[in-house]
Amino acid sequence: DAGRFEALLGRARAVGSAVERVGVLREALGLWRGAAYADVADEPFVRGVAARLEEWRLVAVEELAEARLAVGEYALVAADLGELAGRYPLRERLRAAQVRALYLAGRQHEALVVFEEVRRRLAEELGVDPGPELAGVHGAILRQDPALAPVVGSSAGVGVSVGVAAGVTGPAGVTGSGSGSVLGGVGAVPAPVAELVGRGEAVAEVLGLLEVHRLVTLTGPGGVGKTRLAVEVARAWGGLDEPAGGSAGAGRGGVWWVELAGVRAGAAAVEVAERIAGVVGLRDDVAGPVEVRLAAAFAGVGAGLLVVDNCEHVVEAVAGVVAGVLRGAAGLRVLVTGQEPLRIGGERVWGVPPLEAGAAARLLAVRAGVGVGEAGVAELVARLDGLPLVVELAAVRVRAWGVAEVLARLGDRLGDRLGVLTAGLRDAPARQRTLRAMLAWSWELLGAGERVVLRRLAVMAGGCTVAAAEWVCAEAGVVVVEVLGRLVERSLVVREGGRYRLLESVAAYGVERLAEAGEAE
Repeated sequence: DAGRFEALLGRARAVGSAVERVGVLREALGLWRGAAYADVADEPFVRGVAARLEEWRLVAVEELAEARLAVGEYALVAADLGELAGRYPLRERLRAAQVRALYLAGRQHEALVVFEEVRRRLAEELGVDPGPELAGVHGAILRQDPALAPVVGSSAGVGVSVGVAAGVTGPAGVTGSGSGSVLGGVGAVPAPVAELVGRGEAVAEVLGLLEVHRLVTLTGPGGVGKTRLAVEVARAWGGLDEPAGGSAGAGRGGVWWVELAGVRAGAAAVEVAERIAGVVGLRDDVAGPVEVRLAAAFAGVGAGLLVVDNCEHVVEAVAGVVAGVLRGAAGLRVLVTGQEPLRIGGERVWGVPPLEAGAAARLLAVRAGVGVGEAGVAELVARLDGLPLVVELAAVRVRAWGVAEVLARLGDRLGDRLGVLTAGLRDAPARQRTLRAMLAWSWELLGAGERVVLRRLAVMAGGCTVAAAEWVCAEAGVVVVEVLGRLVERSLVVREGGRYRLLESVAAYGVERLAEAGEAE
């Protein structure tokens, strides 16, 4: 545990995205279940190591607080640091984060009271003044310095800032045409760094759906390209780029991009609302719960588009917040991405399909530097489920080994694809750097019954009927037909006609889990 904690702490400092840093630091602190080496705490050989780990634990807490402020969790950080600051009243970095969080949460008076308390205690107990960091925060509050509100990081390391874009004025401005709005800025849509292959018609279709439906949810398995498609749609909607399908519909209104990958799984609705509020620059001009203030703020945005990306691990919380915002903002459109629908009124679900064979071959050719018609390319892309992320992972291996060698190492349907497709992009989120990591992200979100059915379905070489699934996947207390429906909704099982099948990648992962459960025989 200690080694894992130290490694995660080092990794958190190396990542460029505040959103990803929050996730890594939460994982690191999640390893703690009490004091370091508590069972042998009195032994001389462990005292120094335990003290060092406890100090690093506090450093990790401070760094997590700062990263959460960088993604807009102002009120939540202020609440979380209160008890800890009482235990470590003279720890200046911790208190600086607390003061900043209180100020950014609209509690300016309390922020100044906390600073004065720390200043007095430092003088009385240590005979010193506050250090540069704490004093700097205090001075910035007195100046009402806009720099106290941090740049919010997206999962791809692209800055999301308060500024001018898509018809939105500066930090004190009003969004859209409604003079009653209290939104102070815009969440910048990530800029694409590569051409979108094979999705021109999809972009046009989703833009058309948003003209008719106020809530559109893009669903599909991990790696199918939901986020990348949403980026293209959002940029076209806001007039930031010409849409892939042509110029029609460009520049419809303001756009806000909210990334939820760094929010902890199962987070409450208030945490999701805080994240959205931080990204859109919601000011505290209106009293009341943040969900209510969000709805009031969006009421005047006109034909704005709110994009909420990566929702599968907080789907219930997102459903509640989005439903409230849509009820309070008649002109707003919402585009959601996730592995399953929100299941709220007015939702139009659009399943992002795998790439067609020709598009997948073009993507592999572009990324791996091979010819579309080169021997083995068609066979290889047929084995990659049409998932852009899996094609990208395969392209890394093709550049190093060639098409024939990658095909040979993939083996048959349940071959070693999880061991082969392990070299992803370094700037991708951790859950998308290998095929196994991508599948594990989806697996961890499943309940016990869903895991039983999914891993047992992996033995079906060509898919199966409901009756066959009920026979093979039977388990006490599990209604297989209901679980099948949930797995289809979560984009982990494909339903074609009256048969159900797994993508090859999902089947390979399911076989591993089957063996792990001792059920393979």
